Amino acid sequence: MAYVPYVPPTSGGEDSHIYSCDSVVSVGSLVAISSSGSILVLANAATIEGRAVGVVTEKPTNNQAKISQFHVVEGLTGIIPKQTYFLHTISGIYTTTPPNTPNSFVQIIGEGLSTTALQVTIDPTEQTLN
Repeated sequence: MAYVPYVPPTSGGEDSHIYSCDSVVSVGSLVAISSSGSILVLANAATIEGRAVGVVTEKPTNNQAKISQFHVVEGLTGIIPKQTYFLHTISGIYTTTPPNTPNSFVQIIGEGLSTTALQVTIDPTEQTLN
């Protein structure tokens, strides 16, 4: 089973899943745990520390985010149904092309459901090194 590394919630208790985050994090962003282990930052495939642990589903405040590892992100454009999506080396986004930069990580993020929806299914423990 996938897990999210422990980051103390800032409010609402364990089951609310509200975490501190960088202000640049937005709904739909793929996020990682900061190097300090205390906040969510935009994920990228450039380093192991950047691996995705979830997708932002809500932003109650500018510096708080609710995340999920299994979520349908709707309202997108250009999604290819049944296409596998990967974490990109550009922070916070996904791509249909696995990263091939030396020492980058290949992490599957999910699959296209329709031209406007992506089923995000993140396992932060599954990735391979280029």
